[in-house]
Amino acid sequence: MASLACGWGCSGEVVATEGGHLHRMGLYYLDQGENERSLEYLDRALDTGRGHALLHFDRCVALSNLDRRDEAAKDRALYHYKTKAQPEAAVFVDSIRLQTGARPEEALELLGGLLEEHPDEVRFRFQRAHVLTALGRKEQAVQEMQRCLEIAPEDLLLLVGLGGLLEQLGRHQEALGYLDQADGIEPGEWRITANRAVTLGSLGREEEALAANRKAMELRPDNAEGAYQLGGALAKLGHFGEALEAYDRAIAANPRHHRAHCDRGLALVALGRSLEALDAFQQATQIKPDFVEPYFERSKLHLKRGEPSSAMIGLQMVLERDPENIEALYMKGQLMHHLGNVKGAFFALQKAVELAPENYAIQALYAEVLPLMDDPKAKRDPDHKH
Repeated sequence: MASLACGWGCSGEVVATEGGHLHRMGLYYLDQGENERSLEYLDRALDTGRGHALLHFDRCVALSNLDRRDEAAKDRALYHYKTKAQPEAAVFVDSIRLQTGARPEEALELLGGLLEEHPDEVRFRFQRAHVLTALGRKEQAVQEMQRCLEIAPEDLLLLVGLGGLLEQLGRHQEALGYLDQADGIEPGEWRITANRAVTLGSLGREEEALAANRKAMELRPDNAEGAYQLGGALAKLGHFGEALEAYDRAIAANPRHHRAHCDRGLALVALGRSLEALDAFQQATQIKPDFVEPYFERSKLHLKRGEPSSAMIGLQMVLERDPENIEALYMKGQLMHHLGNVKGAFFALQKAVELAPENYAIQALYAEVLPLMDDPKAKRDPDHKH
């Protein structure tokens, strides 16, 4: 059976019914991977007499995730039986399969046809918003989700999803408004609390963000992402010892959380524990070799420790992965200039100037290095090749 992806909601004609509300709550928790809790709501929806094909589809997904295969098979059979009278359900599920199969344009076409026949169907419209988001058309996705909210104003997955999308677009105050609405409907729910913490941090309301992160950790003590976010909130306020503890909890829950390893390194730097920090940055690069931030941070720390050759290795690792990384080019130019390699400094800074012609600091250092290129003796340092 195809996974739920982000297809969710309920038929527009039953959006106000008890069964429709219970179905939507089940989908909210299914989207979070809380299959047992999702089933509680979906079963209650079924008990109200709501027998829509998609309800059986959703129960099948939850039961399959729990490895309850025999029960899942029964719901799968009921789903296929009911699509004879509700063929739009099968078309909708096909759109999910196309989306999860990296064929979003085809999914969008199917959903467009469904919405011509069922313009008030919340589930179809939200899935369209999901596909538009995947295609990078986020403003259109916001419009679709806002239209969904006109039909289902208290739908948690809509409110939380819209809050997350607006956060991505930098519309933090609007995002917080939707998350606050969601929190009013389901107070103390983990996902809402964690998302509010992120948005409060984006708004610079650091103390409130920290409080929300602490609450999220109380709700999910073993959640890696929650612990990681708590570490970030603590670090922003300068509580590096506590931040380190939070990052350690994140790594205990997910040893391959590369960002937690990197940010753990930053906390260790702030605490003056440089050798441990270097090891943390190394761990991050081993887990995700294309993650450039720990290479940067290692280079900065090596420079602070008076280890320019090691710093240069880190910068080269960044530039191998991102040849147009302006900060790395500028740092390389600075380091080459300091080491007396004028030619190396010139080429790094020349490229940085081309990429960031308005950057005063890069322009100033480039202007300082440029005249030195006329000195034949300064063009090459045999100990530091470009």
